[in-house]
Amino acid sequence: MRRLAAIFLPLSPLFLMAGAQPAAAQGESFYVQQYNSASRELARNFSELESLRSRMRVEQDFTVGCGLLSSVIYRLEEMQRILKNMLGYLDQLGDVDAYNSSVTDYNNLIEDLNTSRDDYARLCADR
Repeated sequence: MRRLAAIFLPLSPLFLMAGAQPAAAQGESFYVQQYNSASRELARNFSELESLRSRMRVEQDFTVGCGLLSSVIYRLEEMQRILKNMLGYLDQLGDVDAYNSSVTDYNNLIEDLNTSRDDYARLCADR
């Protein structure tokens, strides 16, 4: 999960770019706006994910814990969707470094998602 925290480090440069866009770059400003919006949505989902995981660590009821794990999987799937969109925006913007960094973040997220799904299947699916 610590790897997901690194997702937000490469995102900040585009927030700065948004204010520095020339008026003639209509297409580029659109993608920067979409990227920044997706970045805020990703941050909200990340915050919710951290909250769910914190609750899971202290939960005593197995059934409630499985429900929380299911919610974690949902949040990770949402983050996957958002990151996929962000990759498209970065591709359109031509920011190769941020794109490559985001691909790494996306792959880490997929790994975390698969682990959570495996945990759910192993612990909760038959209950």
